[in-house]
Amino acid sequence: CYEAEQNGDCKNRIPCNRRGRHSFSPVEMNDPPSSTKDKDGILQSEIFYTPQAFLGFCVDNHLQFDTLRREKHSSFVIIDTVHDNFCKSLHCQPLKGQAENNE
Repeated sequence: CYEAEQNGDCKNRIPCNRRGRHSFSPVEMNDPPSSTKDKDGILQSEIFYTPQAFLGFCVDNHLQFDTLRREKHSSFVIIDTVHDNFCKSLHCQPLKGQAENNE
């Protein structure tokens, strides 16, 4: 993965050694959905209570967002942590694959 990222297209990479502003431009949507209501409930997590709590979580877990590869990994870690905390609060049974890995 590392070699593919280094040899790949640079438009998805965020240069970490350059300072300055990123340019954003509006994107026109064709036929936007009439409803954007999500059927899933909202999951609360203590890591999102304050910006400092979220930053502390990212620093403690060495999460980085400077490349697309690291962004994806960091996002997965955050989602997995929120899911695990939610399941612990409801005393859910872990999925079969997770139970085997924890033994």
